[in-house]
Amino acid sequence: MESDFFQNLVVFAGIVLIGFLVRDVLYHHSLSVREDAKRMEAAADALDEHVAALKKVLASPDLSPDIRDFMLMFSSLIGSQKVARHLPDIVANAGLEQEDDKALGPEDYELIRSLNSLETRAPELSRQMDIAMRKGVLAMILQWPDVYRRMNLLLSGWNIGSTSDVAARARRIINETKRTPDQSLPPGAALA
Repeated sequence: MESDFFQNLVVFAGIVLIGFLVRDVLYHHSLSVREDAKRMEAAADALDEHVAALKKVLASPDLSPDIRDFMLMFSSLIGSQKVARHLPDIVANAGLEQEDDKALGPEDYELIRSLNSLETRAPELSRQMDIAMRKGVLAMILQWPDVYRRMNLLLSGWNIGSTSDVAARARRIINETKRTPDQSLPPGAALA
């Protein structure tokens, strides 16, 4: 009789422990789901801010065709997971030999010269471009959990730099991904 009681007690304790384990797993899963929802909401907000700034940029009479084309191409790549997955590597290698002249072509240097002249010639347009690019990159990072986790580890203390620095990094990413294109959005889709 006593052994049945202890056997039932062990079974009961096991069921209670399993119940606590299931509760903890579900609790942590719900935290993860809530965190993902907040991250995706932040990605949507960043994309909205990107689009608002991009519309101001594209409406400017001071915008040169090369900068316009670059901004449309950049905007079209925001939804590409393949491009986003290159971001942590670009950040991790910032300032290293891999980011040297081999990664940029003559048209890239012309774009950088145009951006640098724009900073002095039309500072408000340059500021809107900066917002569009930074918010676009932020949306890229936030929409993919693996990219978000890697960038979270890398970004502490990283100085993003000027608009032309951001553009040069973006051109490197674009040039790298051109080798095997995987654009999730058609050009200009972020404006739709």
